[in-house]
Amino acid sequence: MNADLAICDAVSDAEDAPPDDDGNVMQWGITVVTRAGNPPLRFRGRLTAEYTDMSTPDMPLTISLWERQKGGFVLSHSVDRTPSASHAVNLASRVAATSYLEEYCEGLAKSGRLITFDPSDPGGFSEAMRPLYQHMVFRQRFRRFVGDVLADWSEPKCASKHQENSYAESTL
Repeated sequence: MNADLAICDAVSDAEDAPPDDDGNVMQWGITVVTRAGNPPLRFRGRLTAEYTDMSTPDMPLTISLWERQKGGFVLSHSVDRTPSASHAVNLASRVAATSYLEEYCEGLAKSGRLITFDPSDPGGFSEAMRPLYQHMVFRQRFRRFVGDVLADWSEPKCASKHQENSYAESTL
């Protein structure tokens, strides 16, 4: 689980929770999800899907989906350039979570970076290009990762699946 994602103060409501595919009861609990640049999101819910890509250990990617007890879902995912940061949103349904991830990836595809450097500095250009390269790597990895997650979500058993994906192939 991403270091920024914490499930705290677990409260047992086993009688309200359906069993997962292995027969384990998924329990409701108070959940706090930290968000980069925003206050933490606190809600009563249960983790229904979690995916991690550790193909680049210093920049793991995560996507987590929680079902809220009062209805709807919370989706949390990695954000660019900060391996330990995440973004979380409230969504009405799994379909809305799918649409959100598709739109986020579309936005990544259109995003760019402005670079500035001192032409008199011999290492200035390569140093200025580093953030652009890192963004390109993140964008490619995250879009591929989302594709795998959404393909898995389309399977009927995905509501209780917890997976860790590790890609051996190069990111570029």
